[in-house]
Amino acid sequence: MKNINKFVAEIFKSAGLSFIESKDVNSICSQIKENIDDIVEKLEESQGEKLSDTANSLSSDLEVKDMWKYAAVFSSLEESWQLDLPINENIRDKISNYSESWKDCASLFLSKVKDSGVDANSSQEDISEIVDYAIGCLFMAVEISIENGDEAGVDAWIMGFGDPFQYDDPVGDIVMSIDSGIREELLDCYIESLLSLYQIDIEEYRDSEESIEWANVSEAIKDMM
Repeated sequence: MKNINKFVAEIFKSAGLSFIESKDVNSICSQIKENIDDIVEKLEESQGEKLSDTANSLSSDLEVKDMWKYAAVFSSLEESWQLDLPINENIRDKISNYSESWKDCASLFLSKVKDSGVDANSSQEDISEIVDYAIGCLFMAVEISIENGDEAGVDAWIMGFGDPFQYDDPVGDIVMSIDSGIREELLDCYIESLLSLYQIDIEEYRDSEESIEWANVSEAIKDMM
């Protein structure tokens, strides 16, 4: 997160804006979206070229748990024409280094859960790592599914992640194997990451205080194919 905070802070500084550092990438993305009009207006082309080079360097070699974070930040900044961000070259094109299908991503997720042994008594650092890794697997699986036109992959990850109680699929089964306290944190991060990565506001799909139409959320992702 240090590199992400430093990168975004440079963008805000170059545009004459104030930035509050955060350990939560979704919070960073929210700040970007709140200020994107001013960033577009105030960031000069010469500054953008320098920052684009920095983005390329920072994202050239990413682990699963970090991949989605850079993708979210870059996606939030895509409106700024001054920035040529390497979201395709350094992120989407390198997903194949880790996985070839959404099922491979499920296997990675399951292995991480089993190997970590994380439960409610674990440190916040260990819990955050498993949450970041899970969202990283989800991001890769969704991107692979969109690229391949694989609707089953989108359903398995979007609905299985969103409501593992209702949707009986490989992803939901993995989510259900995680300690309930961690599962709540994972769901919160998942909902926020959908907004950061794909501009999907879950509130638009809520049919009651406690119920979300996850099938409709999945359809919104499929529309990106």
